[in-house]
Amino acid sequence: MSKSQKIIASIVALLAVAGIITTAIIIGNQDTAEPEPADTTPVAVCPIEDGVVTYSGEDGKTAFDILDSLCAVESQSSDYGEFVTSIEEIAADDSNYWAFFVNDDYATVGASSYETKEGETIKWQLEDINY
Repeated sequence: MSKSQKIIASIVALLAVAGIITTAIIIGNQDTAEPEPADTTPVAVCPIEDGVVTYSGEDGKTAFDILDSLCAVESQSSDYGEFVTSIEEIAADDSNYWAFFVNDDYATVGASSYETKEGETIKWQLEDINY
């Protein structure tokens, strides 16, 4: 083998080794962590139909807390607790308000004060303000 052939063979061998090392580095730097499993937590769906929200009471939870966990709710704090101003982007205005009922009876306390019970039916609907 001539001197120039030995040089070419050495360069080819060197390039082959460099390629193997580069490939090993690239493979070693790849993220081998397993992908995180998709969140399979059920998403709450607001039980609203024809502008009326109805759900069951739960021992130890207030009517407002359950509503807030099920629906997109906007409220304002007042001396009587949370005053619901909007449910699922349906806002009360100057002529109506969101009222809540327990077993079809008008509630006598604020929703953030009323602790529900299993088996009760809680209902929210817009009521006209009677001046």
